[in-house]
Amino acid sequence: MDLKKFKSWTPASGEPANIEYSNKLFRSLKKWQSTIVLGASLGLVFAACYAVIIYPMNNSDDYRVMQEKNRKGINQEDIQPGGMRVWTDPFQRKK
Repeated sequence: MDLKKFKSWTPASGEPANIEYSNKLFRSLKKWQSTIVLGASLGLVFAACYAVIIYPMNNSDDYRVMQEKNRKGINQEDIQPGGMRVWTDPFQRKK
């Protein structure tokens, strides 16, 4: 790349502006900037989706163990609001 073509221009220099080359350079930089911004945005969205959706679905046993540990010693019927029944599975067979 010939850097002499992209020398700085000022209105006081009396030389015509080299607009053709500066426009090409600006357009190519603009394309790269938008590509980088779009790629980074998509990467962040996919990383967040993996952390929030995919990882917990694949490792549900870890979360089940954490729930059992955190809920140890808590009686659900005592903390149920308004005297409501504790949730039960409606599709489970009655005993």
